[in-house]
Amino acid sequence: MDQEGLVLKDRYMLLERIGEGGMGEVFRALDQRTGQDVAVKMLHAKLCEREQSRKRFAREAQAARMLHHPGIVRVIEFGEYRHQPFIVMELLTGLSLRKFIRRHKPSPEELLGLMVELCDALYHAHCRGVIHRDLKPDNIFVNHLHHIKVLDFGLARLSFNPDLTALTRSGTALGTCSYMAPEQATGKEADQRSDLYALGVILYEFFCGLTPFSADDPTTVLYMQVHQEPERPCEVNPELPLEIEALILWLMNKNPRYRPATALALKEKLVQIIRLLHVGAVHYLQAESPAPPSRESDPLESA
Repeated sequence: MDQEGLVLKDRYMLLERIGEGGMGEVFRALDQRTGQDVAVKMLHAKLCEREQSRKRFAREAQAARMLHHPGIVRVIEFGEYRHQPFIVMELLTGLSLRKFIRRHKPSPEELLGLMVELCDALYHAHCRGVIHRDLKPDNIFVNHLHHIKVLDFGLARLSFNPDLTALTRSGTALGTCSYMAPEQATGKEADQRSDLYALGVILYEFFCGLTPFSADDPTTVLYMQVHQEPERPCEVNPELPLEIEALILWLMNKNPRYRPATALALKEKLVQIIRLLHVGAVHYLQAESPAPPSRESDPLESA
């Protein structure tokens, strides 16, 4: 059924479809009460009869509505239209982190600066009992002002609502396998350090050009997350500063006890590395050999 032109709750008029994902379609809509454009995400009709999908959709709305931070997408309303759940949220303009990096190719300082903003958003969520559990470049948005927005809390663990959190049996992995912490991969309970592991994978991917673990079979990737160490980032990208490599490996430690304890602790380390980058005080795996003199300054030629 064509949804454009539909008015939800006598207020939100759907104008055009602007996106689609595994859970639903996203429309640009007009809030007829305020005159502002908003985004409306509607659960796919084929998923409306699945209780697990409906609960996941409701969890996304509830988690985001509990959080009030400039780095987290703002949810305005959650409702249903003819048994089809929908979420009304702020309309974002910009790109996913993945597309932003491909298009704009930010410097290491700029990329780590975005991660500082992400840490602020995560610390806000974690302090309020919300663990994202599905952080990846496609769930992180960079708006038109180049600021971070965290999206899609559909797999979040909500300490204030265990009923919405417990959608699967204990021992079942939740998340995207390439970014999933080892404890998640084995079905154990995720905490804030699990989200930080995902940040380590994201940094590895964008500084090295590939994810640390990949295979055709997702089960194999989960096994690798638990049992294999990633190739050293500096060996994949020799131009990567050792300080950034150490940061990535700290985040990706198999044992959550040896990762940063909080997003705030990670932010402090990121700020420190940004300062080192700014003054050129970082180190590399192999010291660069001195460049040969230019023809203009060749002493033999001027002799």
